[in-house]
Amino acid sequence: VPAFADQRHRAAGLALQAMAAYHTTKSQVIDEASRESTEGLPCTAPACLRPFVFWQNLVERDIKDRYFEARVSSSQEQRLRWMLGASLVDADVQSSNVAGEGPPPTGARFFSNTGVTRIDTSGVFGALYWDATERVTASAELRWQSDEVTNEPYASTLRLNDTFESVGGRFAVRFDLTDDVHWFANVGNGFRPGLFNSRLLTLLPEAVAILTGLGASLTVEEEEIEQVETGVKGRFLDGRVQASLVGYVGRIKNQQVVSNAQVPLGGGATTLISYTTNSGKSDLHGIEFEGAANLGGGFGLDFAAAWNVTEVKQAFCGNCVALFQNPRTAQVGSSFINTPKVQANLVGRYGAALGAESDWYARAEYVHTGSAYGDEPNFSESGDRNVIHARVGINWRDLNVELFGLNLTDDTTPIGIDRGTDLPSFNPNALRLGFPERRRFGVVRGQHLGQHV
Repeated sequence: VPAFADQRHRAAGLALQAMAAYHTTKSQVIDEASRESTEGLPCTAPACLRPFVFWQNLVERDIKDRYFEARVSSSQEQRLRWMLGASLVDADVQSSNVAGEGPPPTGARFFSNTGVTRIDTSGVFGALYWDATERVTASAELRWQSDEVTNEPYASTLRLNDTFESVGGRFAVRFDLTDDVHWFANVGNGFRPGLFNSRLLTLLPEAVAILTGLGASLTVEEEEIEQVETGVKGRFLDGRVQASLVGYVGRIKNQQVVSNAQVPLGGGATTLISYTTNSGKSDLHGIEFEGAANLGGGFGLDFAAAWNVTEVKQAFCGNCVALFQNPRTAQVGSSFINTPKVQANLVGRYGAALGAESDWYARAEYVHTGSAYGDEPNFSESGDRNVIHARVGINWRDLNVELFGLNLTDDTTPIGIDRGTDLPSFNPNALRLGFPERRRFGVVRGQHLGQHV
């Protein structure tokens, strides 16, 4: 149940703004995780009750968070302007995972719970904005933040607590080439708070030894990204075209890398554990272009394209062991999983009046998604995806009726790909593919919410 309050008070050119919010979210998801037959595999009664995998996951999550922020700013009519503020955020997260009857020959049941995690975040921030000339504006923004993370692992009397402090900021300059076209550049950094590998407290010593040998530690430090970007944006051709072109270069340091390992539970049983290490360092760069054009006569175009390159410079890839690769070098030089290098879309639209209270419209969209890798060493790829969507509709008073066709090319390229775990064998060498909907046509009737062109 969100709540929001925004109060402003102006005195002597000052503006005071306060915001508050509260949210609570409860979710429960049941999923059959294996989707495969095990007929013909060895199975010894009474542990094996059926000749197929019955591996249902029940994932529950209960999240509550509260937020408060206050800031005071100077008059926006001055050449030198400032802003000061502070914020408080706290969140309580509880989640659990229950796996149903496991694969033969054990048929074991599992229950795991990450326990309760509480995050208390406080921050102080400020900014200066200076109009150096009528066309040049410089700004500096800084934020100090403290994240206190507390974790109470399930089935443990221990309590984990640590505080992660960071100072982030952004420095920017904007130059108005004309009244409608602006060049800008900025440099900044940001942080992802630390966390805990809390399962290290509840596993057998031999299991802990395996995970620590793979680089896992109880506390995972903060991750930091540094980025520089520059670009041009504005309105062109008497405002008929709006467009922006942005280029950026960045680096992720102390990167939080998630891996999996199979460890003993005792009595000959094993389980798969997910753990996080600060073993990564990656470089990023790219160019992004987007815009919209009013061609007149009811015709319009929307367009966007992006070229984003990711390169892992350093990482301990625990998952690469299952692929018979050296975990210290296998991922170096690779791209991120499920991250296409090239993406683009082009939309053509048309609209016209039919009468005093009605109009009609047509829209066609081409979407290109470049190939993405499905594993850390980049052995597998999804392939390029090219899709066309189209729709024609009529608006009459408050009524909208639309005929649509989706994926007219009937492209079956996966919309997602990443490395997964084969549950019967517990080997983390499976590929998980997200398949798209096939070509589809239909008619929808709804409420008219406004003009399309």
